[in-house]
Amino acid sequence: MAISKIKHDNQGNPDRAKYCIVALGNLDPHQWNSSDCFAPVLSSLELGILMAIATQLRCLPKSGDVSQAFVQSTLPSDEKYIVKPPKGCPITPKNTYLLLKKTLYGLRRSPRHCYETFKKTLLSMDLKPLPNAPCIFTGTLLKGEAPIYIGIFVDDFIYFSTSSAVKEQFKQQLGDTFKTDFHDNVTHFLGLNFQCTKDKDGHVDIFINQQVDAEELMEKANLHHASTQTAKTPYRSGHPVDTIPYDDTISPADRNEFNHTLQEYTGSLNWLSRQTRPDLATIPNIISQYNTKATPAHINAAKYAIRYLKGTSQKGILFSSRSNHRLNSFLQFPLDPSKLTPACDANWGPQDASTPNPDATPIELDLFKSRSIAGFLIWLGGPVHWQSKRQSYAARSSTEAEIGATDDCTKALQHIRNILLDLDLLHLFSEGPITIYNNNAAALQWSHNMTTKGLKHIQLRENALRESVQSGVIEVEHIGGKTNPSDIFTKEDRDVQHFTDCRDTMVVDPPSLSINIDNKPCSEPTAQILRPSGFCEPAAPFTMTSQTSRGV
Repeated sequence: MAISKIKHDNQGNPDRAKYCIVALGNLDPHQWNSSDCFAPVLSSLELGILMAIATQLRCLPKSGDVSQAFVQSTLPSDEKYIVKPPKGCPITPKNTYLLLKKTLYGLRRSPRHCYETFKKTLLSMDLKPLPNAPCIFTGTLLKGEAPIYIGIFVDDFIYFSTSSAVKEQFKQQLGDTFKTDFHDNVTHFLGLNFQCTKDKDGHVDIFINQQVDAEELMEKANLHHASTQTAKTPYRSGHPVDTIPYDDTISPADRNEFNHTLQEYTGSLNWLSRQTRPDLATIPNIISQYNTKATPAHINAAKYAIRYLKGTSQKGILFSSRSNHRLNSFLQFPLDPSKLTPACDANWGPQDASTPNPDATPIELDLFKSRSIAGFLIWLGGPVHWQSKRQSYAARSSTEAEIGATDDCTKALQHIRNILLDLDLLHLFSEGPITIYNNNAAALQWSHNMTTKGLKHIQLRENALRESVQSGVIEVEHIGGKTNPSDIFTKEDRDVQHFTDCRDTMVVDPPSLSINIDNKPCSEPTAQILRPSGFCEPAAPFTMTSQTSRGV
């Protein structure tokens, strides 16, 4: 069958129409398992690492996409597909079916073949994937020149190098293999809006936001009208989500409708929070617990977060080679923008910490509501990775909750460290053990092997934290609770000023662009960043074959 899709620009406006011939994958006669079909893609964490590296190397990233990527791969001889042509196809006679030579959109293994073809091409250019990040490739194209760094997501890719000759060589070699569109100015990539600027002093800033996605969510929730009042935080003061009672009088039809609506809202909020809005990370984490038992009150809680989004839709994250003065002020000590800096925290016990009313009817508390919410922030020239997550067990003490948070942060940090080691860049971003900041003194002591018998019950996986300390990979140091930016990931913060101060350390407004300072071509734009105060055509994909058998 043939399908069409409208492609949009970075402002959400219709840009062009795209038509594809698609096979019905649900009629695939082959019995594939998940490993046969798996194709890796560039994660948001890996994209963040690349942007952090680009700023520290003072590089402006560029992007591109391979045209008709899924028909670039030749099907193996043992993988045959006979398909019926689209209805009304002018080039196929009647009673004729098509024997595919190349992959098509819709086939279950097309993504895998696409990745393998792209990988084979890059390997032929002496560019190798990282062992810990198979969608990041690096290597030297020209002897004596700097390496190039590439991240791929199916048919889209982003790349940078300190050598202009290497970038041109990459464009030439890839363009000789595939019909490829190259974009010197990265304005949007994977649905994210980019503003990449280079100042006259050589500093690079990369601002990323999702204003279009935010505005679409507001319209979906019917909160896009000018009369809609905005909210100062995503949380309703005095009304924690966990205190909303379950309503068993709702009919099955209404329940399905409420569940569907809440799932739409939490899914959209989660998408924003995982990409460019760390200030939104906590609320979808809490509300999603009720995706299958939603009530109108839960939907209103999600809408309140969207009202907060209405007033902050333009905000995003900034990677910069400069020092972040607002973060330094919040932490109350200077931070080197080129060094890995993680912080973690946990809020012990339930979100509802109010004193029970002795005259009120006792209510049953779901077990999961007693579990702590933990989170972390890892900084590398910008917020490269963050997490807000309700723990999978009830911590018996605040120390146990904090140890779990520190362990989660350590695991994420080790993954980032391994990627930097694969790139041979760890020495640029870390000197010796990486310091994790935590505001619980007992957890800090525990990580250094000073503990009591009262903590013997802690699961063995947390002992990996001690091993990381003893092996010199990390060290844990104390930070004040009020100056710990990861506190924003642990609760529904009722303190508007504290929430705002935490948010502004990691989420900023878009930069204001100025004129081209050095009169350089537009492919290398320069700008002054104004911060807030304080701060080739593919071969035919098939052959025609006359068959009397029924098409698949």
